Amino acid sequence: MTIEEKHSSILDYCRKNKIFYLKADIQIPDQVYNEAAKLLEDGLFFDHRSGDGRGWASSTLHGKAIDVTHYDITHKPDYHWTRAAEYAPSMVQWMKEEFPNNGKYGRCRFMLLKPGGFIRAHTDTHKYTPGMDLKSDLFGAVNICITQPSNCYLRSVETKEEVPFKPTDVFWFDNGPFHEAANFSRENRFHFIIHGGSNKARKQLFIDSFEKVHGII
Repeated sequence: MTIEEKHSSILDYCRKNKIFYLKADIQIPDQVYNEAAKLLEDGLFFDHRSGDGRGWASSTLHGKAIDVTHYDITHKPDYHWTRAAEYAPSMVQWMKEEFPNNGKYGRCRFMLLKPGGFIRAHTDTHKYTPGMDLKSDLFGAVNICITQPSNCYLRSVETKEEVPFKPTDVFWFDNGPFHEAANFSRENRFHFIIHGGSNKARKQLFIDSFEKVHGII
């Protein structure tokens, strides 16, 4: 079985079994926390989707611009490393040299959930309207934990299953089903989200990570 066939087979298994997350067998450098904190200190986090919650902000590292946090397909041809790259050399180096990629990342952002902040139940299914089928793609979004204070969660709305984040951990998670997040602590919660840039090596990392957790199917 080729890498492509095995990757597709595992994704089918994950859809059928409603697997919400998968821990990747890779981690980010500890110093990424200092980079995120400096961006916040210098006022370079910007409100993100305020209608979906409270205390949610973002700083775009790769995209249209540091303060353009939303998705717009017309922006994709203009994506580049933004001003945030000056603050985040460790994260940029990891994305270029450690995390498997094809050199064509999509939107990649530092994400902040402030103390007392929350994100209401939502789906990332494109142009969702009530009654339509939700997308299911465990491989689509990468959510990286920079900090995870106590009393924080990202969870499935249906099952209340939480992603078991710990600092520097890297997860794939299925953002198609309805999910929600909250920070009931007194500390900032920093995460990082990667879209795009997949290649054969990343698919192999996904396969190896899946088999490490779930075994060979």
